[in-house]
Amino acid sequence: MLPAALAESSEHMARFAREMKTLAVLSHPNLLSIFDTGNEGGVAFAATELVNGATLRERLRQGALSWREAVGLAAALLAEGLAAAHARDARLFRAILE
Repeated sequence: MLPAALAESSEHMARFAREMKTLAVLSHPNLLSIFDTGNEGGVAFAATELVNGATLRERLRQGALSWREAVGLAAALLAEGLAAAHARDARLFRAILE
Protein backbone atom coordinates (compact mmCIF):
# COMPACT_ATOMS: atom_id res chain seq x y z
CA MET A 1 0.00 0.00 0.00
CA LEU A 2 1.06 3.51 -0.65
CA PRO A 3 1.00 5.58 2.57
CA ALA A 4 -1.95 8.00 2.66
CA ALA A 5 0.32 11.04 2.86
CA LEU A 6 1.99 10.01 -0.41
CA ALA A 7 -1.28 8.96 -2.08
CA GLU A 8 -2.45 12.58 -1.89
CA SER A 9 0.33 13.62 -4.29
CA SER A 10 -0.37 13.12 -7.99
CA GLU A 11 3.38 12.84 -8.54
CA HIS A 12 3.71 9.98 -6.03
CA MET A 13 0.60 8.25 -7.40
CA ALA A 14 2.01 8.42 -10.93
CA ARG A 15 5.34 6.99 -9.76
CA PHE A 16 3.58 4.21 -7.81
CA ALA A 17 1.52 3.26 -10.88
CA ARG A 18 4.59 3.38 -13.15
CA GLU A 19 6.68 1.20 -10.82
CA MET A 20 3.88 -1.33 -10.34
CA LYS A 21 3.41 -1.67 -14.11
CA THR A 22 7.14 -2.14 -14.58
CA LEU A 23 7.41 -4.68 -11.79
CA ALA A 24 4.35 -6.59 -13.02
CA VAL A 25 6.14 -7.62 -16.22
CA LEU A 26 9.28 -8.87 -14.46
CA SER A 27 9.80 -12.48 -13.49
CA HIS A 28 12.66 -13.27 -11.13
CA PRO A 29 12.86 -15.32 -7.91
CA ASN A 30 14.03 -12.27 -5.93
CA LEU A 31 11.31 -9.92 -7.20
CA LEU A 32 7.82 -9.81 -5.81
CA SER A 33 5.20 -10.66 -8.45
CA ILE A 34 2.48 -8.03 -8.86
CA PHE A 35 -0.93 -9.36 -9.94
CA ASP A 36 -3.06 -6.24 -9.79
CA THR A 37 -3.06 -2.65 -8.59
CA GLY A 38 -5.85 -0.33 -7.64
CA ASN A 39 -7.19 2.42 -5.45
CA GLU A 40 -9.89 1.72 -2.90
CA GLY A 41 -11.22 4.45 -0.66
CA GLY A 42 -8.23 6.64 -1.43
CA VAL A 43 -5.73 3.87 -0.60
CA ALA A 44 -3.46 2.84 -3.48
CA PHE A 45 -2.48 -0.83 -3.33
CA ALA A 46 -0.75 -3.63 -5.18
CA ALA A 47 -2.00 -7.22 -4.96
CA THR A 48 1.08 -9.44 -4.79
CA GLU A 49 1.94 -13.09 -4.57
CA LEU A 50 1.91 -14.72 -1.14
CA VAL A 51 5.48 -15.37 -0.07
CA ASN A 52 6.46 -17.81 2.65
CA GLY A 53 9.46 -17.16 4.85
CA ALA A 54 10.81 -14.35 6.95
CA THR A 55 11.47 -10.94 5.50
CA LEU A 56 14.80 -9.26 5.99
CA ARG A 57 13.08 -6.76 8.31
CA GLU A 58 11.79 -9.62 10.50
CA ARG A 59 15.21 -11.23 10.59
CA LEU A 60 16.86 -7.96 11.62
CA ARG A 61 14.46 -7.62 14.56
CA GLN A 62 16.16 -10.72 15.99
CA GLY A 63 19.51 -8.95 15.97
CA ALA A 64 22.21 -7.74 13.67
CA LEU A 65 23.52 -9.98 10.93
CA SER A 66 27.11 -11.07 11.03
CA TRP A 67 29.15 -9.62 8.21
CA ARG A 68 29.19 -13.06 6.55
CA GLU A 69 25.38 -13.27 6.67
CA ALA A 70 25.05 -9.73 5.33
CA VAL A 71 27.42 -10.33 2.43
CA GLY A 72 25.77 -13.66 1.64
CA LEU A 73 22.28 -12.15 1.59
CA ALA A 74 23.36 -9.14 -0.43
CA ALA A 75 25.03 -11.31 -3.05
CA ALA A 76 22.42 -14.05 -3.26
CA LEU A 77 19.17 -12.11 -2.92
CA LEU A 78 19.50 -8.41 -3.36
CA ALA A 79 22.11 -8.13 -6.08
CA GLU A 80 20.37 -10.55 -8.44
CA GLY A 81 16.93 -9.09 -7.85
CA LEU A 82 18.13 -5.51 -8.19
CA ALA A 83 20.04 -6.32 -11.36
CA ALA A 84 16.92 -7.82 -12.92
CA ALA A 85 14.76 -4.92 -11.74
CA HIS A 86 17.15 -2.20 -12.88
CA ALA A 87 17.36 -3.87 -16.26
CA ARG A 88 13.70 -2.81 -16.59
CA ASP A 89 13.87 0.30 -14.33
CA ALA A 90 11.92 -1.17 -11.39
CA ARG A 91 12.94 -0.21 -7.89
CA LEU A 92 11.04 -2.65 -5.72
CA PHE A 93 12.26 -6.07 -4.65
CA ARG A 94 11.76 -8.61 -1.93
CA ALA A 95 14.29 -10.23 0.30
CA ILE A 96 12.95 -13.58 1.47
CA LEU A 97 15.07 -15.70 3.74
CA GLU A 98 14.86 -19.44 3.35
